[in-house]
Amino acid sequence: MSSEYNARYYAEHRDELITRSRDYQRRPDIRASRKAWRQRNADHLRDAKRTYQAKEWRRVLINAARARAKKLGLPFALTVENITWPEFCPILGLRLDPTPCIGQGRKSDNRPTIDRVVPALGYVPGNVAVISWRANRLKSDARLQDLEAIVRWLKNRSEMP
Repeated sequence: MSSEYNARYYAEHRDELITRSRDYQRRPDIRASRKAWRQRNADHLRDAKRTYQAKEWRRVLINAARARAKKLGLPFALTVENITWPEFCPILGLRLDPTPCIGQGRKSDNRPTIDRVVPALGYVPGNVAVISWRANRLKSDARLQDLEAIVRWLKNRSEMP
C-alpha cells in the first residue's frame, strides 16, 4: 500500500478511526494490561522521563508554562527559540542549572523558571524572563513596598552591634 493511499484513507475515515481507537483504549482488559505494563516497567519509565527532562529541559519548562496558561486562561505563544535563555539569573546572579532534582519533585534555588513580567499578559514573547526559582519565589507575591521594607529591616539589623 502506498503512503498516498494511507493518507487518503485516513482523511476519509478519520472520525471513525479515532472513535474505534478511543473505544479500544477504554476497554477494561486493555486498561488493565497497560496498567500492569506500567507497573512492571516503572523503573524504566522513571529513568526515561529523567533522561528526557535533562536533555530537553527548555522544552519541559515551555510545556509546563503552556499548561499553566491553559489552566489560568492566559495567552500563550512561547517557543524555545523566542525566549532568551541566560546562563545566570538576571536578578540574583546565580548560575542557572536545570539538572538538580529533575524528576524528584523538588526545586533548587538555581533551577531556571519562566517568569511572567506582567502576569495578566500571559506567556508571550517580551513578557517573560528566565530567572532562578529562588528569585521567582521571592517575588511571587511581594509588592515593591514589601521588598523595600525587608531591605530597610536588613540594613538596620546589620548596623546593630
